[in-house]
Amino acid sequence: MRNRLELTDLIRLITQKTSTVTPILYGTVVVLFLNLNVVRSPILGVPTSILFMLISSIMIGQALFRNETPFMKLMLGNLIVIVTLGITGWIAMILHNLDNTSTLIVFLVTASIAAILNKRMNSSNGTE
Repeated sequence: MRNRLELTDLIRLITQKTSTVTPILYGTVVVLFLNLNVVRSPILGVPTSILFMLISSIMIGQALFRNETPFMKLMLGNLIVIVTLGITGWIAMILHNLDNTSTLIVFLVTASIAAILNKRMNSSNGTE
């Protein structure tokens, strides 16, 4: 009996169950926003940030790098998520100021890009 969750199983779960994973991704954004404004606890913020990065990285990596190994999909997806967060954060800082509300917008833009790419990949493969 198999008790381990491997990276390929996690990738398959996240990319094929879009209708359940996308609300979890947006839920992590809400928890991060509430943590920035109300709770201010690293015990809540660190695991939520890791979950946000993991889900976003897998979604983007699977959508953009289909022919790579699962580890490379995760790493390249992680790189794209970091770059997306950086660019949208820079744009938010140039336009106004990088405060808590702008940080929420940056997280929402990144989550939306990941969800849209994953949805397009699933609809083109017919796995939705």
